[in-house]
Amino acid sequence: MKISKAYGGVTLGCAVITGTCQMMQNLERMQRQFTYENDYMEFKFNDMHQKEIGDDTAQFGYPDDGNGRYTQGRQYADWYYMNVTKRVIQNDLEHITTIIPLSLVTGLFNPYPTIGLLSTYFLGRVLYTKGYFMPEGALNKQRMVGSVLCNLSHVGVLGLTIYTAVMLRRGRLAKFIIPK
Repeated sequence: MKISKAYGGVTLGCAVITGTCQMMQNLERMQRQFTYENDYMEFKFNDMHQKEIGDDTAQFGYPDDGNGRYTQGRQYADWYYMNVTKRVIQNDLEHITTIIPLSLVTGLFNPYPTIGLLSTYFLGRVLYTKGYFMPEGALNKQRMVGSVLCNLSHVGVLGLTIYTAVMLRRGRLAKFIIPK
């Protein structure tokens, strides 16, 4: 089987999307550093934690997920931005766990539609993330447009995967897409 040069665009798209997810995880780490700084954790929880658990509190407020005991003493804005960051990451992970592997497969046979769907997803992810951090939050129109683009591209990748599987099963796709 000869792989199309366009498949490089598929792998690049997958790498860029995965990289942006990694950048958001770094943003969460920075948000945790801000929300659960060492002085706050030591002052509020270290004595109690040592008494009950037997060691020092974990760095960055773990295992608090942004809604637990460590967050209760923080300002509303700290809680809000911690949870917005976590929601953006969780939403991205909900999508890329299927989009990336399926795109790497369908891109072998249908590279251009796959590149289009990955590009749509990337644009949607940027709009979704940027919009969520705006004052309107979840109701931000930019976030909503981004959400629609992410979901449509996700469904598109699933549909393209089904199409690819059916055409491969029928023996039609390899003759149609891959030149000899």
